[in-house]
Amino acid sequence: MTDHKKRQIDDYGQRSLDKIYPLASHLERDKHNYYNNGRHVPTIGIGYAAVVLERDGRWVVKPTLEADMRAAKIPLGDSQKKTLRAIADELNKGENADTKRLDGMITALRGPELNPEQTKALFTQSYARFYDQTRNIIGDPLLAALSPKRQGRLTTCAFM
Repeated sequence: MTDHKKRQIDDYGQRSLDKIYPLASHLERDKHNYYNNGRHVPTIGIGYAAVVLERDGRWVVKPTLEADMRAAKIPLGDSQKKTLRAIADELNKGENADTKRLDGMITALRGPELNPEQTKALFTQSYARFYDQTRNIIGDPLLAALSPKRQGRLTTCAFM
């Protein structure tokens, strides 16, 4: 694949982010602090889960959390990290997890409110990673063979 085609794909990733962010922001009604996503998973901003389910079926603090928060200029204190690990441990109890305890821990995570720039930066980290994963699964040659419009449809459908 030529460098020109690779740049086109990268440029399209940015253009698709510019289109999907307002849509996701509207649909998700971004929160500016940690909240319970409805499954007792601590989430922040536009759907950014701080605790994730690994392929082996175990809940863990998102491996990229610290780097993503740093890139978005969002402080992440030691007590928050400890609480997130405790939430992952509780979620690993499955049906025996204490949902009231989980909700209390999520409430305790409250930190400084995110400003719009931090919210978008955190979303961008997730979206960029997802876009790269989509490229890895589909392959650059196949993705490059699609028109920009079809690349956008594929990425948008897969991301949502």
